[in-house]
Amino acid sequence: MEGMTAGHFIFIPAVLLFGLVIGWILGSRAAADAYAAELKRREARANRAATGTDGRTSQGSRPGASQALGLLVLGVIVLTAAACGSDAGAPADRDSETSREVDVRRRVFDLVPVVIEALVAGDEAGQSIVLLADSGRGAGRFLDFLPYLASAGLRPVALNPRGVGASVGSLENLTLHDFAADVAGVIEALDVGPVHVLGHGFGNRVARCLAADRPELVEGLILLGAAGQVAGDPEATQALDRLFESVLTDEEKVAALQTALFAPGSDASVWAELPAFPEVRRAQSAAERETPSEEWLFGGAAPILIIQGRHDRLAPPENGRWLRERLGERVQLVELADSGHALLPEQTLEVVDAITDFVLP
Repeated sequence: MEGMTAGHFIFIPAVLLFGLVIGWILGSRAAADAYAAELKRREARANRAATGTDGRTSQGSRPGASQALGLLVLGVIVLTAAACGSDAGAPADRDSETSREVDVRRRVFDLVPVVIEALVAGDEAGQSIVLLADSGRGAGRFLDFLPYLASAGLRPVALNPRGVGASVGSLENLTLHDFAADVAGVIEALDVGPVHVLGHGFGNRVARCLAADRPELVEGLILLGAAGQVAGDPEATQALDRLFESVLTDEEKVAALQTALFAPGSDASVWAELPAFPEVRRAQSAAERETPSEEWLFGGAAPILIIQGRHDRLAPPENGRWLRERLGERVQLVELADSGHALLPEQTLEVVDAITDFVLP
């Protein structure tokens, strides 16, 4: 070209290469900042879910100029690589679907004299599934799990039990039937017909009691970490007690979570910031003692999906096998080899797959 010298052909590619390096550096910085911001958003959402404040997911702060420039350059590079047929670093299809922000809405059900708060995600046209947390925990336990169910076409409704968040009601002289009645009131208020009910730990006792008391409201039961017959490991039980009754350092809390709820190799720190509610747990334990097991153990006549972790030390997998042996084809049993009692953060996609196969036609 006229006016172009050999120096130009060296200088221009060098400038382009320098720009790509700067873009990569800025993009990496932005990605690290975005990751840190996401961790803060998750903690804030969990705290809001527990305290009854707005359960809508946070959009975070706007990126600074350097972050925006870095992301722009990085985006051009990624898109160019994709256009050339490269799939290095591309997320899996399921991860791509669930990585986007899913709107989580807070809804309060006035059941007089009880008030129950819920976190709701997904399209209203989706099939509703009610989620009940484990002992002494609230709907925040499911906060990171809701987008996966919503992306699968379901409408998850996670409930705060009495005493958690904006949920209000007496915690004295209760039985499992009282907690089940609270759930029944929410299902009736949803006015969508019978629904699937998922219970984790103590929550699956309430789910089974509901199915026995109000079979017309329950299309199916999903029991995570089913227990009731085979006792758990005393060391794991004691570790769980420490989480509620002791003041622990961050390291001690993670160690207790690891012992009680997570399989070897799983990251217990993901649940370290979720709040615990000792008074609620004591009321739930008393309610279970006051309710004869024959009134809830077999969950009425509803179809049952049981998901057990093979490393579950609180609710050993023998419990699920025991129910399968007695109830036969009414029970579908899924055992996850690399999970403890926590299940949801350990093998999220496997749990979602089992649930959708059971719930959706």
